[in-house]
This record gives sequence, C-alpha cells and structure tokens, in this order.
Amino acid sequence: GSGESAKEIVANIKLEKPKLRLHLKDNIFQRDNIPLYRIFNDGEEIKQEEAIESIELKLKDVSHPIGDTLKKEYDKNYEIKEAQVQIAFSILRLVFVISTKIPKVFKKALEEYEDKDYGVGNFKLLDSFSSNLYNQDKEAIEHLRVFIAPAKLTKIDLEFALGLDEKIPHKSNECGFVVIMGGRDEGSEDNANLRSSSQEENQSNQKTEDIRKVSKEENQDKNKVMKLSQDGKEMLKKWEGFKNFPYDDKKPYAELLSWTEGATIGVGHLILQSEWEAYKDGLNDNEIDALLSKDLERFERAVNKRIKVSLKQHQFDALVILAFNIGVGEGDGVDSFMNSSVVKLINKESGSNYNTLEDAWLAWKKSKGKDSSGLLNRRKSEHKLYTQGIYTKE
Repeated sequence: GSGESAKEIVANIKLEKPKLRLHLKDNIFQRDNIPLYRIFNDGEEIKQEEAIESIELKLKDVSHPIGDTLKKEYDKNYEIKEAQVQIAFSILRLVFVISTKIPKVFKKALEEYEDKDYGVGNFKLLDSFSSNLYNQDKEAIEHLRVFIAPAKLTKIDLEFALGLDEKIPHKSNECGFVVIMGGRDEGSEDNANLRSSSQEENQSNQKTEDIRKVSKEENQDKNKVMKLSQDGKEMLKKWEGFKNFPYDDKKPYAELLSWTEGATIGVGHLILQSEWEAYKDGLNDNEIDALLSKDLERFERAVNKRIKVSLKQHQFDALVILAFNIGVGEGDGVDSFMNSSVVKLINKESGSNYNTLEDAWLAWKKSKGKDSSGLLNRRKSEHKLYTQGIYTKE
C-alpha cells in the first residue's frame, strides 16, 4: 500500500555532502573561470603556486544590514551566518540562512551520513538579495550573495570552479553561482591581478585608483536612485521572453545560425553584428540575468533622471518596463520615453497630447504604424502595475 511505498522511499534516501561552487569571471561572456592563487579568508591570507581549489569558510554571526531583513522573514528556527573572502580588490560576502531543525524523514539516512557537519540538504541562491556595491570604508567592490543553506550545518567548503563551465559536471547536491569581478565588465582590468600575485603587487596602486574612480561614480549613484525590483524583472521577462540562444525577433521561435538584423538573445537584447561572436553559441541563465541587469541600467537611469516626483517601487517598475519597450530616445524628438506625454502628465508638465495618464500610456500601442493587440495588452498591464501595484501579464 501507500504506507509501504513511503517507507521504501525513506529507506532509500542517501544523503550527500552539499557543495557550494564559485564561478569567477572577468565579464559575462567568459566561459572559463579565473584561477586564484592568493585570497584572504576572513583576513587570513591563502597563497599558493597552484590554483586554489577550495577553502573552508569561517562562519560568524551576520553583521551586514541584510541580516535584519532576513531575521524578519525567517522565524526562530533559523539562524543567519556570514563569511567573507577577499579576492584582489573585491570582497565576497556570503550570507547563509540555516535551519536549526532536520526533517524527521532524514532520521534513518543520518545514521550512515558521514558529513553531518556540512548539514542536510543543498544550497539555494536567493538571487533577489544579490548586489554588487562599492564599499567606501574598504575601498572595494562588495559582492553580496545570500543562500538558503543545508539544515544544521556548521562547516562550509567553498569550491572554486576551474576550466570551462561546460566541462564541469553538475550534480544535484551542488550549487554554483557566478561573480563578475568589479561588478560588471570593468572587472576585466583586474585579470592580471587574479592570475599573478607578483603582478598584483606591482600594479596594485594604479588599479586601486582605477577601480575607485569607476566604482565610486556608479555605486554612489546606485545608493541614491531606484532600481527595477525582482518582481519587475520577472514581469519584464514574461513580456519580452527569455531565450538562451539567438533568435530572429521577427520569428521568435527560429534559432539563428548567422547574424541578421533583429537578432536577439536573452530578455529582448538586440545583438549588434559586432557582438555576434560573443553570443552565437548562446548564454546560460546567469549570463542572461547579468546581461539584463546591464541593459536595464540606461532605462533605470532615464526614469530616475526624468521623473521629478516621488515614486513607489511598483510605479518605478512600470515606467522602466514601458521605457524598455518604447526606448529612451533621449534627444530623439517626441517619440521617446523622455519626451512622452506619460512623463509630462506624471510630472504635471505642459505639452501633453492627452488628458489622462491612461490615454497617454495606452497610446503606445502601434507597431509599424498599425494598432497591435499585443502591445495594447502590454500597455494595459503596465498601467495596471503603475496605478494598482499588480504585477501580472494579461
């Protein structure tokens, strides 16, 4: 009967040591991983001639403000810990949400489990908490990553991916995550530092100045402006689609073998002919998310710059999703987000071609001069998000 089947399932459970693996890149297009020869594990230097394969993280009580947020979301049956690793001019701050209870279903399997210190279950990245911000006190880019961790763990080994990603086997007990040095493509100027500790010593002063200049500019702005929320990103993905391989925007279900005008990948990213070599073999999900974040920057910047009134998060999200579709068009005349009636009505400026915000919003429904039912539905969904805070695709 069903009771016997359940017993058989429980009896056949085999626990495996959970693994956490870092894939370190110079940029989002890189397929291999940066080997590390010198890092600091919670301040303790680790330096060797051969590439470092793994380290045991030093867990401590969380000190990052994200800890307060996580403690509100998870009850007393969870504890929040963190670990820090410094890599060249970047700080990797890993935060773990750890259950203090192990489900009874694992009681039998625990008797034969040899890696109890590493916990029961697997790691899961909570991507909505990820960030890459400039830490002024430490003069470094701080990469924050938050994970649901195996229950009752007391030890974590962080592995460093080596070689090409496609040649690294992936098992169900493994969790891999990607960090782009410097937060974005500019991290590539640290490549020499990561590969050679002697070069790091010789070039550190100049590179520190370079990174400080770029990072302060970008990340101080981030602290002051709004960004598209995770809910906003998910809604945008539903409207734009999410494709791992290049396709023709005019024929969304046909993969491309060569570049053509309208070649697209990821979440609505139009591929320039000069980019074809980088994208022709496709991107994994993490690379697409990184590309989307980069593509979003100009639209987030446009909304932050052009809107003069205070916005709630769902209102900001709706405007970014609109701008992403119709284009920013700064300086390109009236057919642009920056000069649209939508913006003028929100800012209570003169010059709008419409009396109501809804009419102005729904006016962006034409494709090649003709009304498009698909665009009209998208506009209605965006307007509903702006006015009601409802994230949906209708």
